[in-house]
Amino acid sequence: MDPPMLLENSAAGPYWARANIGTLLISQRPMDGGGISGVAVYRELGKPQFNEREGRIAHIILTEVPWLHFRAFPDRESQDITRLYPRHRTILNLLTEGWGRKQIADHLSLSINTVHGYSKVIFKHFGVHSQAELIARLTKGDGGDRPDLAI
Repeated sequence: MDPPMLLENSAAGPYWARANIGTLLISQRPMDGGGISGVAVYRELGKPQFNEREGRIAHIILTEVPWLHFRAFPDRESQDITRLYPRHRTILNLLTEGWGRKQIADHLSLSINTVHGYSKVIFKHFGVHSQAELIARLTKGDGGDRPDLAI
């Protein structure tokens, strides 16, 4: 938690604001072989900060669900999990909220072709062919981490 709002007031603050990321809880863990795995839970800008109870719940989830920090799932240890870049995750969040590509492009000051390219990468990552399939996969399916399972 960042009560003095150091992140918001840092040089990165405007970028977080453009992505509509407000209060942020982060779990970081060193990985075997080097590097750090990070998982975050955030609230939209303007929403209230996490209260103490919500912070404890997030802590339990972020520390007690070990696969959040795996490089690969136990049943596929030889395969690294494909990681989406931050911009892809931003586009993913907006797509799953039902935003259209033009609306996303305008909101993020990107060209429609750039958003289309990001969308193609996201669709390929989750093994879907449309925004509707993506939303269904993430709300009813396996979340895209098990491509061998059909929806």
